Amino acid sequence: MDVKTDEELDQLLDKHPNFLSIELADGQRLFHFIKANSNFPLQFAREVLTSVDLLDLPRRVHWKDVKLTPDEEAALTKKVRSQFSKFDTVSGGDDNDEEEDEE
Repeated sequence: MDVKTDEELDQLLDKHPNFLSIELADGQRLFHFIKANSNFPLQFAREVLTSVDLLDLPRRVHWKDVKLTPDEEAALTKKVRSQFSKFDTVSGGDDNDEEEDEE
């Protein structure tokens, strides 16, 4: 199914609220609509994406195996903020979240 605009997607989701969506690197969006009351596996997307053929991250198949310690989460958060700060149009470069976390 070829969905070009967000409006087209909204119309589809009104009719089919249960779906799996994957956006590829080239911008193409893939959809799989799931029948109501079906036994669709919730971890399907994770299983596919972590497969050897795609991301080759077998240790990340099960979400419980990927849990981080609070220190690891804090370090990862700091790294992601640093890497994506040039895209942040909201905070204006200030890192006010640290103050909010201490409250």
